[in-house]
Amino acid sequence: MQYTAKKPYNSVLIVREEGLRYRLQEDHFFKDIRYNQITAVTIKSDLVVLFCGYILGPLQLLFVVYLSFFKGLDLFYGIELVFWTGYLLAFVMIPFNSSLVINKGSLAIEVFKTAKLSQLKQIKKEIESHL
Repeated sequence: MQYTAKKPYNSVLIVREEGLRYRLQEDHFFKDIRYNQITAVTIKSDLVVLFCGYILGPLQLLFVVYLSFFKGLDLFYGIELVFWTGYLLAFVMIPFNSSLVINKGSLAIEVFKTAKLSQLKQIKKEIESHL
């Protein structure tokens, strides 16, 4: 079965009977991994986007709202409120990318990146069924 992620990584993963064939955007040729070389299959999420966009942003916005409530809304706090609201809206627009990581012995290799977590779970189940 062949899986393709168009944007932003242009990654291709082909699940075959003898092993995996993959290519990421920066690679110009396909690489192969046999099933007997795979020790683990994991899904890695982009935690920096999660922390900065979905945890740090709302906390900062609440802090600025708290300060503007108790000290009064002046020009500085108004600009801060507009900035942090725009910051949160920008992070809502950024897709939350995840990648499929294959452990080949002690080496961890990212073989497929996409924003669709359900697709990665399906690929992981398919690979684990061949192990």
